Amino acid sequence: MLHALRILTAFLLFLNALQVHAQIYNAPAGARAAGLGGASVTLPDVWALSNNTAGIAALQQPAVGAFAYNRFFIPELSTVGLLAVLPTVKFGTWGLDLQRFGGELYNEQRLGLGLAHQLGVVRLGVKADVMQVRVKEWGSRKAVALSMGGSLRWYRGWYSGRTSLT
Repeated sequence: MLHALRILTAFLLFLNALQVHAQIYNAPAGARAAGLGGASVTLPDVWALSNNTAGIAALQQPAVGAFAYNRFFIPELSTVGLLAVLPTVKFGTWGLDLQRFGGELYNEQRLGLGLAHQLGVVRLGVKADVMQVRVKEWGSRKAVALSMGGSLRWYRGWYSGRTSLT
């Protein structure tokens, strides 16, 4: 029985590692998330709106954040963003996320609206994004994407989290 449980756990971990990202680049938002190499699904701050929407449920005060992320000092590989979070007593925590990646020849824009709520030790969040990809000679396309996230506090200082983008 223990051997079967180990095989099942290894299989589930392997499936979790099979993520494929094409075109849409999700840079970690915020210095702490970037310093952790993007491992930021449990962090409760304004940047959680972009990293894992469930994290904004822990905020008690309105917050605004702006970031710029540049790779290899190449302007075409830059991401800039502006995030705003508004906690409410009755309707959960709302957030607005604006991001732009790229340069003149290729760029991506994202406008997102998120909602998160804390239920005891569980934080849940959902976000809708309107994404636009533009290639200079081919034009642009828009799509709507939904993302969901969750975070669970197991013990004092011990958290686990998960986010998914569809």
